[in-house]
Amino acid sequence: MSPFCKLDSGITKSSLWSESLHVRVVFLSFLAEKDDTGFVSASRSGMIRTCNVTPDQFDDACTVLSSPDPDSKSQDFEGRRIEKVEGGWIVLNSDKYRLPENEKKESHAAYMREWRSKRDNVNSREITENHKRSPSVSVSVSVSESVSDKNEELIKSVIGLLNYHCGTSFRPESDNSKRFINARIREGFTLDDFKAVILFKKKEWYKTDQHQYLRPQTLFGTKFESYLNGAKLTPEKPEQKQYLPGIDPRTLMR
Repeated sequence: MSPFCKLDSGITKSSLWSESLHVRVVFLSFLAEKDDTGFVSASRSGMIRTCNVTPDQFDDACTVLSSPDPDSKSQDFEGRRIEKVEGGWIVLNSDKYRLPENEKKESHAAYMREWRSKRDNVNSREITENHKRSPSVSVSVSVSESVSDKNEELIKSVIGLLNYHCGTSFRPESDNSKRFINARIREGFTLDDFKAVILFKKKEWYKTDQHQYLRPQTLFGTKFESYLNGAKLTPEKPEQKQYLPGIDPRTLMR
């Protein structure tokens, strides 16, 4: 851990500062715990204790901090702030907190080249695998998060289910929602899986302090599969279905 961490006053004017309190607390804790290379050597449970947040709050914060942020002042790493690595985490752009300006630019440029190379290699492998699975479909864009017309319809259905069951008002056009749902679609999850997770977490969080986490980035993030397994292990109880006025029940999954 670095004995001293310079904190840029501009952080209070950044898009990060519009995030929930627990997200800001977790990020500041990462800054305080990182070493001179930006590495935070810690386990998940250790960082939860350090941050003094709940496990769900920590996981949600990590999802936010490791996701692209189009509103970030700096688009280095697409606005991502941390990255999970073997043995802990890396605070991206950590050089900005410790190097003189000339060394900062040189070191950061090298780090960016390495990061882009790794990202391009991953995207290239995904495209190759997709092409092998669907040889009749041509791949025109080398961006792993591109959304097909078929996926667009599935995304609309998922957001519709979330809004209907949880009383939310998320937009299927939102790039943020698309990103998380499309990532799970690429992993092979279906509409039934999304609905199972939505209903499972609704039972736990609806109208509780955790209600705010009934949102795409939490439900459909990196813990999606564990939520789905929890849903499958929880016996369903029959319930009387009630539909909102003006909604045709046939358009929703029963």
